[in-house]
Amino acid sequence: LGRLTWSRYLVEKYFAKYKWYNPNRDNEDAPSLSKGWAYFEHFTLPRRYNQKVGGHHIRAPPGEANNTKLYSPLLTPQESLSDWGIGMGMYFASLRMT
Repeated sequence: LGRLTWSRYLVEKYFAKYKWYNPNRDNEDAPSLSKGWAYFEHFTLPRRYNQKVGGHHIRAPPGEANNTKLYSPLLTPQESLSDWGIGMGMYFASLRMT
C-alpha cells in the first residue's frame, strides 16, 4: 500500500512484539495490528493525489490507495489547505511563522 508512516514503521518493527503494546500478540484470533494501521493510514489520515492541478493538490477520498500520498503538514502548499476551510489554512500558516 505504499510507504509507511514513521509511526507505523516503529509499531510494526519494534513495538508489536511487546505485550505492553500489543496484549493480543499471542492470540491467533485477534485482529491484525498491521491491518489496523493500514486502515488508519488509508481511511482516517487525509491523502492527496500525486499530481497537482494548477499548483493545487487534489484531496483523495478515504480509502483511495492508487497514486496517493499523505499530506505533509510542513510541505503542503497553502492553497491546498483550503479543502478543510479557512481555519485550517490559517492554523498551518501560523505554525509556519513560528
